[in-house]
Amino acid sequence: MNYPLVTIEVDTVIGEDENLDKRFFEYLEEYSISYKIGEDKGSGWPSVEYTGGPVALSNMLKERFGFSIEDIDELFPDIKKSKNV
Repeated sequence: MNYPLVTIEVDTVIGEDENLDKRFFEYLEEYSISYKIGEDKGSGWPSVEYTGGPVALSNMLKERFGFSIEDIDELFPDIKKSKNV
């Protein structure tokens, strides 16, 4: 099934460890998630826009950021909406 692409924004630890960044960027590429690094909006980390399919983004948020499914549904409603299209 093809879902529409979704864009979400998450404050992300980038620039602390070059090797971890490289592995994370490889993960994003493998799952066809594009990214655009923005500025720090006060959290201490840059805000990053991620664009991809809702399943790939949900998996990234669970696997790489530790979000629960409930958190994802609440904090990123566009992901849930696009899965129900």
